[in-house]
Amino acid sequence: MKKLIALLLTLVCVLGLTACSEVEEKKFENQVLSLSFELNGKTYTYNIEYDSDNIIVKVDNTDYYEFLEDGELITDVTILDTELTDYFVRNGGTSNK
Repeated sequence: MKKLIALLLTLVCVLGLTACSEVEEKKFENQVLSLSFELNGKTYTYNIEYDSDNIIVKVDNTDYYEFLEDGELITDVTILDTELTDYFVRNGGTSNK
């Protein structure tokens, strides 16, 4: 009886592993969010590359860190979008979204 239970458990494990290996992982290409702002007659453009979890992969303008008041690194694209927009609007600029 114990051998039969062990054999059944082994079979279930093998079938489970086979099923897991056949599941195809969804591919998500990184997206790019382009933001453009005007302030004091100058245009600022930010191209933010982010992954499927909205985590920033790359920003072509690294000077966005100067807009952070508390010095924390922003890793979420939606938070960076909000922070940049707030900064420019609060300082008399405009957003060209």
